[in-house]
Amino acid sequence: MKSTRLPASFLLFALGVLTWPASLAAADASVSPPPRPRMFVWADLVTTNPDTVVNFYSKVFGWTSRKVGSGPQGYTLLLNGDHPVGGVAYRPADPQSKAPGGARWIGSVAVADINAAVAAVTAAGGRTLASPRQVTGRGWQAVVTDREGSVFGLLASAKGDPAQGAVGENDWAWVQLLSRQPAEAAAFYEKALGYVVTDDSRTAWADDRLLTRDGVAYAGLTPLPSGIDARSGWLGYVRVSHVQAAVDAATALGGRVLVPARDVPGAMQVAIITDPLGGAIGLVSVPAIAGKEGAK
Repeated sequence: MKSTRLPASFLLFALGVLTWPASLAAADASVSPPPRPRMFVWADLVTTNPDTVVNFYSKVFGWTSRKVGSGPQGYTLLLNGDHPVGGVAYRPADPQSKAPGGARWIGSVAVADINAAVAAVTAAGGRTLASPRQVTGRGWQAVVTDREGSVFGLLASAKGDPAQGAVGENDWAWVQLLSRQPAEAAAFYEKALGYVVTDDSRTAWADDRLLTRDGVAYAGLTPLPSGIDARSGWLGYVRVSHVQAAVDAATALGGRVLVPARDVPGAMQVAIITDPLGGAIGLVSVPAIAGKEGAK
C-alpha cells in the first residue's frame, strides 16, 4: 500500500529514466522528426528584466545566449553548448501589481493544430492568455491556462517535433504539475490535451500521477499539500552534476532556495530554486550524492 504524503517531502518523487526532447536544432535536419504531440518541447522565460536573468542562468548552468532583435523587445535565445534550451522574452512591468517586477518559466506542449488545441483548452475550462501567432522559425504558438490558472504554452512546430532522447548535463530533464486540485487537473488535461492519466507506480505516494500517451510518460502530476504557501503551476527541472553546487551558485547570484537539496533514496537528488526575479526552476542530479557534496 502506498503512503500518505508528508508535507516536508512532497516534492521528493522519483523521475525514473531522465529523458527529454533532443535539441530543437534537430529540426534543421533534412528529414524532420515524426510529430510528438503532447510532449513539452520548449521553454520561455518571460521577465521584466532579461539582462538579470540571462546573467543568472548563464552563470548557474553555463548556458550561453544570443539575442534576436534589438532593444527591450528583443528575444534572447539560451543555448547549452551547441543546442538551444529556451528563450527569454521581455514583458513590461504592471504598475497595478504589488510585485511589478518578476519572471516566470512557461513550458510549451507540442500540438498538431494550434487553433484546435486552443479550442480544446477553452472547452475544457481553461483560458487563452495569448492568441495563436506565427513565430518565424518556430511555427504557431499560443499561451493558455488550465482551470486552476497554471500557465503553459501550445506550439505547432514549423519544422517537426524533436525526438525524445537521453538528457545531458544542464539540459531540461522533467516537468511536473503541482496542483491544489489534482483530480480536476487530471480531468482537464485528459480532455484538453488527450493525455492518459495513470498512477505513478515509481513513487511511494498514493496520489502521484503521470500524464502519458501511447505508453510514454510526458509529465508528472503532484498534489500541493494543505499548509504549503504556493500556487499551482508547472515546474521544469534541469539536470546538473552537483545539486548543492548549483544551489550555492544560484544564491550567490541573488536566487532563493524554495526546497533545499534532498535525496530521493536510491535514485537522485533534487532541489528547487528561483532566479533573482522569482522564476522557479528545479534541479536534479543522478545519482543522489548529497552526502558526497556535503563532505566537500
